[in-house]
Amino acid sequence: MRNKIERIGAEWLEITTTFGVETDIALQKIISMPLGMARLSLELTWVFFNDLPRRIEQVGEALGLLQGRNPSRQIILIEDVFNLSAMVYKYGRPLPGGLLKMPHSIGVGASLMLVESEDTAPIFLGLPPDSTTSGKLRNKALNALYKEGPMKPVTTALNQALSQAGCTHFPEEDFFTATYTAHDITIQLCSESMEYLRSDLPSSIHFIGVLPRIDTGLFEQPGWWSEIERARATRNSRVIVVSQANVNHSDLITPTVLAFSDQDDVNVIVILGENNKMMTHNVQLPPHVRIANSPVEDQILKFADVFVSNSGYGAFTCAVRNGVQILLAVEKERELEVSMRVDYTGIGFSLEAQKVTPDKIRKAAEEILKNPKYKTKAIEMKEENDALNALTAIETKVMELTGK
Repeated sequence: MRNKIERIGAEWLEITTTFGVETDIALQKIISMPLGMARLSLELTWVFFNDLPRRIEQVGEALGLLQGRNPSRQIILIEDVFNLSAMVYKYGRPLPGGLLKMPHSIGVGASLMLVESEDTAPIFLGLPPDSTTSGKLRNKALNALYKEGPMKPVTTALNQALSQAGCTHFPEEDFFTATYTAHDITIQLCSESMEYLRSDLPSSIHFIGVLPRIDTGLFEQPGWWSEIERARATRNSRVIVVSQANVNHSDLITPTVLAFSDQDDVNVIVILGENNKMMTHNVQLPPHVRIANSPVEDQILKFADVFVSNSGYGAFTCAVRNGVQILLAVEKERELEVSMRVDYTGIGFSLEAQKVTPDKIRKAAEEILKNPKYKTKAIEMKEENDALNALTAIETKVMELTGK
C-alpha cells in the first residue's frame, strides 16, 4: 500500500492499529455466531470501535503536522465514512493541537449505502423499498422498532467508543446514517440508480458514480489473451469470468469449471489472484478454461459476457464499471443487501447460496445470456456511471470546499 501511495506523489503517514492476536481470536468467535444484529454489533466493535481512540489520536497528530508546516494552507480531510475521524470532532472531541477550527471533510462511501430513510425498511429484513403512503408508515414503524431493538447494541457500542475518544455528545441518528452525515460532503461511489430512491436523503450526500477502470501498467497479458480478444471480436464464443473471495474453490470456481467443461464454445476464465496460484481441488481443466494468476478483474471483464463471483459489493461495482451481467453466489442472509441491489438494478441476480452446483450455475448463465434485459441494464448502468465521471466529480467537490 505504501508504494501505491508514494507512486502518485503523496506522502505516507502510517496509522498503526491495535489489531493482533486478541482481535483475531475475537473475530474467529464472532464468525461462528448466527448472522444478525448481535453479531454485527460485535464485528463493528472489534473492527471499528475498539481502535477508535488510538486511530483518532494519530489522525489528529497528522492534522497538527500539516497545520504546523503551513498555517495558511487549507486542510481538507478525506476519509472512508467508517474511519469516523470527522465524526468525533462533530460530537465534541477537542481539536488537535495547532488547529483553531475543524478542517472541512469529505466522507467516501465505498460500500452499500445503509442510510435510514422513510422510503426503506431496516437492513437485513429483505424488504424492498416502498415510497407509498402505507409503505412509509411501515418503514417508520420498523425503523423505530429497529433502533430500540436489534440496533441498540450497535448504538451503545458506538457511544461508548465516542466517549472514550473524548466526545461530549452522541448522534441522534443510527450508526450507519451518522457515518454519512458527519462530513461537509459525502460522496457515494456509485450512481443513484444503483441505490434505492430515498426522497429524504441528506443534501450533503452525492452520487458520483463508480471509479473508472485505470490501467496501472502492471498487467501482463497471459499467453492466451489474443484468443479471448479474437473470441470477443468474432462473437463465435461466450466468455464466462469467475472469481471468488475465499480460498475454498469447491464453493464456486470448481462448479463453474465443471458447468461448462463440455462446452468448448464457452471460454471460462478463472481468476485465482497473486497469492492463490493453484487450484485447491484436482480438476481436469479442458482447453477452453484459462487461469489468470493475478487480480485483474477489470482488464478481463471488458471481454466477459457473464461475471460469476462471491465477493459481494466489490463484484457488483466491478460488473457495473464494465457493463457486464453478474451472477452473485453469496449466502442470501450474509449478503442480502447486495443481492437486493443486484436485483434492483436488473444487471443479474443472486444464486442465493455460497456453495452452488454446476447445474445451477449453467442454468443461471443460460438464463442471463438468452434474456437481453440483463445486458441492456448492464450497459445502461455502465453508461450512467461513465457519464458521472467520478474523478472529475471528486475534484469538483474538493474545489467547492476551497471556495474556488
